[in-house]
Amino acid sequence: MSRNLLRLPLVLCLLVLIGLAPVLAQEAAAPLLTLNQMLTAALQPADLAGLLDSPEAWWPRFPEFNTPAICGPMRPGERYYVAQNYAKVSDPARERLEVTVDLYDTPKQAHRAFVDLSSENALGSAVKGGAKIGNERRYFIRRGPLNETVVRYRVGVVIGRISFFTPGAPASLETVTKAGEIVTGRVSQLLAGTLNSPTLPEDFAKLMPPNAATAEIGNVAGAAVVPSQAWALTDTLRAPEKVYDLLKTGGAPEMYFQRYEAKGLPGNVVDAVLWKFSDADAAKRWVRQYINQVRVHRPFYDPGDTGVYRAFAFFPESQIYELQFAKGRLAADVSGLAPFAAQTDPRVQPLVRRLSELWYNALPLS
Repeated sequence: MSRNLLRLPLVLCLLVLIGLAPVLAQEAAAPLLTLNQMLTAALQPADLAGLLDSPEAWWPRFPEFNTPAICGPMRPGERYYVAQNYAKVSDPARERLEVTVDLYDTPKQAHRAFVDLSSENALGSAVKGGAKIGNERRYFIRRGPLNETVVRYRVGVVIGRISFFTPGAPASLETVTKAGEIVTGRVSQLLAGTLNSPTLPEDFAKLMPPNAATAEIGNVAGAAVVPSQAWALTDTLRAPEKVYDLLKTGGAPEMYFQRYEAKGLPGNVVDAVLWKFSDADAAKRWVRQYINQVRVHRPFYDPGDTGVYRAFAFFPESQIYELQFAKGRLAADVSGLAPFAAQTDPRVQPLVRRLSELWYNALPLS
């Protein structure tokens, strides 16, 4: 009996592949999509009102734009993927929601990855039926110190995952299904070319680092306007509500965000964040707080030509090289890090300084 049971998943996979072959052949290959367009298909903050109790307590994290240069070797046919995650502000380490949208070259490659990843999820989890969403879907509940209710989906050349993590009772299958319906519906529109992707604000290109910076720093992986709640969740003060209140009352409830692939340093990135405060004093107060915070304990580096209000430090516990500066009512943060590695390459440090200098000198004095 045990030999048959061990072989059963392989037999089922073969049957699925044979049965799906004609369907997969009819599905279209991947269109030209940017990571920004793919991010539009993920759950947005406004979607949470129909999914969660107290949706205002769930804050977005920074979007993740992941390319082979950032996260290393990918599965066959995998181009890149985005992730938009959320955390409950009262317990951000444990109560969280994760959403991924992952693009492949062909439906066959996407199906193969879907089967492999679903098989990994099935280990130690209860498999649920769930509603039919997309071309393929699998539901799981994995129990432990943190319970995870998850749906994996495939729509044409796109696969993805939606996971709810909770320390108490697992999220309901109904909740996960609703989230899956939203995301797979948008992915279908995205592949059909009918999903309206929000454009970046008119002043985004004017205020973010100049395009010429890519020659020295690396290619832009993605860009977005992000609620400042995302910063508050990661700030080293570990007081997200206090930090967000400082930003909001200062006139900066949102921020401009751009991620670069660190040139010549696989696995490393350089992130640029900009806040538009209500006045110059508010911008200086924000950066002065950073200066005071790092002055006592952090290794300092030369901040270069980045004005008067600035500081450049290294945070060993998070492996982040970070430079902040203020110019007029604008405040900026440039960080070098390795999202998927235990250590950040020290050679990212001069890239952080150089991008900061290019940016500071290109910014208007407003």
